[in-house]
Amino acid sequence: IVPMEHIESIYNVTVQAYSAWPEKYRPTVNHDSFVTNIETWQDLVVYGAFSKIDGTLSGYAYLKVQGQCLDFSVLRTVPSCERLGVNAAIVATILNNEKSFLENGNYICDGARSMRHETAFQDYLEKYFGFRKAYCTLNIKYRRGFGVIVKILYPFRKILKKLTSIGLVSSIVAILSMEEIIRTDMRTEIK
Repeated sequence: IVPMEHIESIYNVTVQAYSAWPEKYRPTVNHDSFVTNIETWQDLVVYGAFSKIDGTLSGYAYLKVQGQCLDFSVLRTVPSCERLGVNAAIVATILNNEKSFLENGNYICDGARSMRHETAFQDYLEKYFGFRKAYCTLNIKYRRGFGVIVKILYPFRKILKKLTSIGLVSSIVAILSMEEIIRTDMRTEIK
């Protein structure tokens, strides 16, 4: 789709999609900023799914072309339309439209997700569309003094994880989870 032709619809889908996110990390959307941001989408490949019943936009996705990679940056859908398969329809259409791109040795990257974002979308893509994980090494360089705080809090990560409904604690747990990944990887390398 041409995003400039669907600004209000894209905004409405985004607001509705975020309404289903957990409150602890639910973003707020400023209409004017969002519209200004859509104006920068000219280099993106944007897909839209429209309701067969009333023709309204039910979901959208955008991908950024980066050499041999299509970066699957965003997929937002109206929560009430998800049970109708709107996510599957968008992903299937992307894979069908980009078939020759993929057959030429290129790939689609679903990217990374925030440690705070609770989703099973990557598992969904693997199970139903043949996506696979591409593992990497996580490297973190803490600001001066911050590493000490992480070392002090690390033994309490399981206790803190039970308190993730509190905004700041959720961020701390995400950092401690990344620290755990690093420490686990280091133990694996030593063996």
